[in-house]
Amino acid sequence: MPKHDVKDMGLAKKGMSRIEWAAMDMPVLENIKKRFRKDKPLKGLRVSACLHVTTETANLMDTLRLGGAAVVLCASNPLSTQDDVAAACTKYFKVPTYAIKGENNDTYYKHIMVAADHKAQITMDDGAGRQAVGGLCQEIVDRMERRGAVHYPPKSEWNDPDAQLVEHYSRWGLTWGRGPHRVRYSVAFEPHEFIFAADEMLSEAGVRPLYHTWACEPLVEDGAIRAVVIQNKAGRQAIAAK
Repeated sequence: MPKHDVKDMGLAKKGMSRIEWAAMDMPVLENIKKRFRKDKPLKGLRVSACLHVTTETANLMDTLRLGGAAVVLCASNPLSTQDDVAAACTKYFKVPTYAIKGENNDTYYKHIMVAADHKAQITMDDGAGRQAVGGLCQEIVDRMERRGAVHYPPKSEWNDPDAQLVEHYSRWGLTWGRGPHRVRYSVAFEPHEFIFAADEMLSEAGVRPLYHTWACEPLVEDGAIRAVVIQNKAGRQAIAAK
């Protein structure tokens, strides 16, 4: 068993059951696991992860180790740590895990230092909000920013411990958990502008959204689904399969 610091290894079986349950709702990750198990694209890489230790994170850790990576996991927020999951990651995935729900500041930073000493080539959460990939989320932020609907710290302020800056962004809800705090890249936005940006992107992709619509039942013919019956304010309709 790898080195670890978790609350109770006796919780591992319960944690594994919950991890497997969560995996049922993560089909994309399951497909990646199958490929990683065969191809080992991360073989030889060291990864340090400072994340919420939850069932979802556990499935990500499993994926990384199946890909060949040497992974160490510590908690980014002690209040969100699931002790049974931490135990399961250690016992079943052989991932060195350092996370205890409600751990004090000394233990919290000791755990982070263990992850730092792993000499990782890939770090998940460098503590300063540095982006490796912008992706879909950043594209939505950029669209909302063009309409003046977001507020976030500029890159020059990321990781700044200045108390006045931290207080300023705290008023926008951009800091959380126990201190000491630094300025992080986090975004406050107008919810309706998020909807506008998402709709705009769907339209550009050729998608026709159906609002306030429920899928009621399939229409089956010769053992195959030929259409789906939907219900919305326009009435009852059927969308035929192509």
